Amino acid sequence: MIGLAIIGFTLGLIAGFGNDKSAERMLIDAKLTFLEITIPTIAIVFVIYSFTFSIGFGLLSIVEITVGSFTGKKLLDLYKNR
Repeated sequence: MIGLAIIGFTLGLIAGFGNDKSAERMLIDAKLTFLEITIPTIAIVFVIYSFTFSIGFGLLSIVEITVGSFTGKKLLDLYKNR
């Protein structure tokens, strides 16, 4: 269970910290980096894998990815404003 939480938080943290592009720029460029393609795919597979154990593990993985993503975004904002 601790491993699931750590993996989920790490995936969310990487996704949040890698979220550097604005929505307008992404629509104009229409280019996705390797990170923007692989992290959501790995996260979806991880959530499906967690739901195979139980509903509680699946919900826990969703919460951990969300918390990690918000934390990563806040760290990115702090780093940019430094």
